[in-house]
Amino acid sequence: MTKLQVAVAAVALVVVAVVIDTIYKGNLTGRKGDSFMVANRVGLAIWIHSLKQVKQLKRFGNIHYVSKRMKYVILYCDEEKSDETIQRLNSLHFVKDVSKSMRPWIKTEYQSSTPDKAKKDDYKMGI
Repeated sequence: MTKLQVAVAAVALVVVAVVIDTIYKGNLTGRKGDSFMVANRVGLAIWIHSLKQVKQLKRFGNIHYVSKRMKYVILYCDEEKSDETIQRLNSLHFVKDVSKSMRPWIKTEYQSSTPDKAKKDDYKMGI
């Protein structure tokens, strides 16, 4: 490599490092001065009649998975716009049904696997 190519590569690495640093610190701003934020997403299961129209669903959100055998699509969209997106998807002629993922509202905190000390003592008493 020539000295010029090495210098260009070094400058490119510095620019990439600065951009990554600003993204992680939250200092990246949009065109109108809005701060960069990742919106909460919700998953939608979309049952379709034919797989030909899967490309049309890209405008509603991020397609995560397409099942060819069972003919459904998992699509992620913003939580704030999910109700509007569901109505728009249901109005399409190739969509059978749309269901929202309940994962964000399911309780994921479980009881501990070790029993309480009081319960453990009751078993030893033989009552």
